[in-house]
Amino acid sequence: MEKDYFSTSGTHESKIKKLLELGLKIKNCTGDRNQEENLGKLLKMNLSANSTDLSQLFWEQFSEVRAAIDDSKEFWADYASDLGGTSRINILVDNFGIEFLSDIILGYYFILKKGRDTDIEIIYHVNELPIFVSDVKSGDEKLLFDILSKLTENNEEYTALLDDIRSFIGTKLIFRPDFFWNMPDNYNIVSKSEYKNTRELSAIKDIFNGSNLLIVKGDLNYRRMVGDRNYNPNKKIESRIGYIKCPVLIIRSFKSDCTLLGRKGRDFLRNKNIEQDWQSSGKYGIIQYIDNHR
Repeated sequence: MEKDYFSTSGTHESKIKKLLELGLKIKNCTGDRNQEENLGKLLKMNLSANSTDLSQLFWEQFSEVRAAIDDSKEFWADYASDLGGTSRINILVDNFGIEFLSDIILGYYFILKKGRDTDIEIIYHVNELPIFVSDVKSGDEKLLFDILSKLTENNEEYTALLDDIRSFIGTKLIFRPDFFWNMPDNYNIVSKSEYKNTRELSAIKDIFNGSNLLIVKGDLNYRRMVGDRNYNPNKKIESRIGYIKCPVLIIRSFKSDCTLLGRKGRDFLRNKNIEQDWQSSGKYGIIQYIDNHR
């Protein structure tokens, strides 16, 4: 993070500074057009931040991930433009560092869009222990802000922004660890009949059934959500996530052969210029919105 913050120009322009600048725009934003534009930029930056992690042995840092599916406009029109009925958003987080910062700024966006004094909780679900070395774990929000405070100590605007975001921690920005995220099970376990009355899973079931919005980050969370298989891209994602009873926003760069793209994905696959390793390179991804409300 320190290396990124102090980098200067070109393709290595600091992603942290870009996110903080966008955070300032969000903080001072008025008007739906600007809010929609800021959200679209933030979702794309969030996707790009998901393109790499420290679990990969060989990787290239892509400055911009190409979205095979980009439902940013649909997400704004169908959900984010009016958060009047939203009181709780659950986020299944992925990697520490720049991606975690983008997740927190996304939560900050929702708070300001709904209104500072309104009832809304953004709950970040993190691991008790990391599965991969870069996974967000319990207590990492404090580490992130400690690092950022040192990096931005000479910039009053950034400091004020971070202080404003930090003021919501514990009340509207909530970080909740659970060993369930370290388990090998697919998430549809919450709908299995043998677990119907399992007290230990009741809080987890509530994430998938009691949210106003569920945001699923990263390749592993995606695979656990849909089932870890190499799917025919003609298959609809709705057929695999029927156990989720709320709208779902997926932000995932491709790092595995698990594909479930649907109609929009078929158009992407017709492109003969995509690389042979497109499924695993992290260069491509999805911002996919499914209104899975039952």
